[in-house]
Amino acid sequence: MNIITSYFKTQNHDCLYNPSSCEQNFIMHKFIFLVCCLSSLNFSVLAQNDAYLFYNTENTETCSMENIDGTTTVVDTFFKMENKSGITFFICGERFFYRKTTIKPESQPIHNIDKLKLTHIEDAVKLWKESKKSKQEVFDKIYIVQKNSPDTVVFYPVNWQ
Repeated sequence: MNIITSYFKTQNHDCLYNPSSCEQNFIMHKFIFLVCCLSSLNFSVLAQNDAYLFYNTENTETCSMENIDGTTTVVDTFFKMENKSGITFFICGERFFYRKTTIKPESQPIHNIDKLKLTHIEDAVKLWKESKKSKQEVFDKIYIVQKNSPDTVVFYPVNWQ
């Protein structure tokens, strides 16, 4: 008896006498492996929870912001303040801060934003309120995406305050 025959006799008796059973077993193992790989891939995609908020400097629209006392105030949809340490972006009253001393903003071709799922500020606020978390815990990373020129956009990594 050779080593291979001995192995099959000890490991999988059916493979010697019924090769189709062995083949089915092999296919089943490949299927389980494939399902496990796809599940882990799907989980890693779901774990990626980044928000991309488009900041439109050309927009002159206003939006209503609810105050603590329940009244509403009309504010500019997009407003920005800049100083030596950073840039504060306001979108419908929500404040996002980019610290200049941390990561540099990244310029990209404008067509790259087509690949992203941009988050609307209303959806981000709704998600935050429903989550019962702090604003910084709702998303893994938050980026303000601002059009820099007709061909480029800039990604600012920000903190939601």
